[in-house]
Amino acid sequence: MAEQLPPYWAYVRSCELSGGAGIEERLYDHDCAFTKQTLAFARYIAAHEDEPVDPCVEAGRRLVAETQHNFPDSPWHITEAAETIAGNRDCTLIVMAAIEGVRRGIEIGKAQA
Repeated sequence: MAEQLPPYWAYVRSCELSGGAGIEERLYDHDCAFTKQTLAFARYIAAHEDEPVDPCVEAGRRLVAETQHNFPDSPWHITEAAETIAGNRDCTLIVMAAIEGVRRGIEIGKAQA
């Protein structure tokens, strides 16, 4: 894709504001998937709103970046890890899945406590 994907938080906000699915269904929400309109709206949001502080997003980014660092001889993986930590890969499936995994892990932990 030639254009930079918007950060995950802006994508989530664009789905919420446009009536997309809830957090549990967001990864598979075809009504609020990566349409040109959703991505354009997310880029607009990213440019005009401050990024909310979400520890789950930070943890998801770190998980993916740590996995990418397992390939220290690959300059591509090192670059990807830095881009992931910076939030520039938040709309990729692997980062979105990691963030959702962190959230669900927290929910399961609370339910078992």
